[in-house]
Amino acid sequence: MSEEKSEKRGRGRPKLYTGSLLVHIVALITAVGLTKTRKLLNSAGAVRNAFQKKFGVTVDKAVVKKPLGISMVTLCHIGQEAGVQLKRGRPATKEAA
Repeated sequence: MSEEKSEKRGRGRPKLYTGSLLVHIVALITAVGLTKTRKLLNSAGAVRNAFQKKFGVTVDKAVVKKPLGISMVTLCHIGQEAGVQLKRGRPATKEAA
């Protein structure tokens, strides 16, 4: 066999979110959490601008050029691989505290 065949690609589908996009997603997850990150990355235009003002973070337009359509499960996997401590459940409300 040739030398090129000895290095295998690996099983399964290759990762879609890599490089600077992955770093940006991890930064958003640590800043605002999973649900808000998903809302930011899946929205576009005026809706994204409104979310940015509401959540107090910005999405880099050079890195995220269009809505990603990323799922919550994918964001969970990205956060776990990056070592982000995710809070379980809903945030506490003033009435419950």
